[in-house]
Amino acid sequence: MNLVIKTEKFNIDNVMLYKTSKYKTRLGYKENKLLMNGLCLHVNIHDICFINLNNNYKCTFAYQRNKYAIFQLIQLEKDLLEKYKPILNKVPSYNICREVAECPGTLSLSKTRKGLYKGIVIKIIGIWETDKEYGLIYYFYPIHNEI
Repeated sequence: MNLVIKTEKFNIDNVMLYKTSKYKTRLGYKENKLLMNGLCLHVNIHDICFINLNNNYKCTFAYQRNKYAIFQLIQLEKDLLEKYKPILNKVPSYNICREVAECPGTLSLSKTRKGLYKGIVIKIIGIWETDKEYGLIYYFYPIHNEI
């Protein structure tokens, strides 16, 4: 079971980072007495449609109507990578931003089965790193209920 936080209630100051290996850092979230491994945020996108293309599930939506939610995702990625900012000679890789820009109005989903879904959650579990760049380890997956 995952606890999902509404995007507007998210606070970057509550994010904790735990270096687990040379190329991986785990992300945690602490608020009051609650401590979570990873971070699950509700993506506030409206009028979504889920499609299955060769067992690859995608979520489509009206990009213009959901610009603010997309902006929040991009800002979240920038804030988390800015908080991490390892060695100065490494370049951040903005994969959420790239995914949204390459195909506006579409997100790739993981952990999806056939069913009726009403919303999307992004689960961020950590930060990957190479000798030259770093970025978020994340997944989008559908949820049955609206939050």
